[in-house]
Amino acid sequence: AEYVVRISVLLICVPMFGFYGIVASYMACNLTGNAVRLFFVLRVTGLQPDWKQILLRPFILILVCWQITLLCLIPVRLFRLPAMVSILLFALICGTLYFFGLRVYDNISGQTKAAPGKAPQDLLN
Repeated sequence: AEYVVRISVLLICVPMFGFYGIVASYMACNLTGNAVRLFFVLRVTGLQPDWKQILLRPFILILVCWQITLLCLIPVRLFRLPAMVSILLFALICGTLYFFGLRVYDNISGQTKAAPGKAPQDLLN
């Protein structure tokens, strides 16, 4: 399956995008290969993951942090910093917001909190 995807994307994207078509073929091959492996692992083990927790929560949080960081950096653009400094500043602010956003969400949803006065083992019984 991986080779079919890689060759198909190469045949379609290389004439259209050149070198970036090769990059797209590697990315498509890796994504489909890992998705197929994940499917078989879940089928064999019988696990039913909570896709909302796994995919939706981080995706929405990334988008929110990205937009907040862009708003925070509007005044910084007035100083005309070098590109590398702007990129590092963006990554630092966005990463910090993402980390704290995950922590806040976990605390609000009660995933990291145990009930007061009970040990974690008591919650399982």
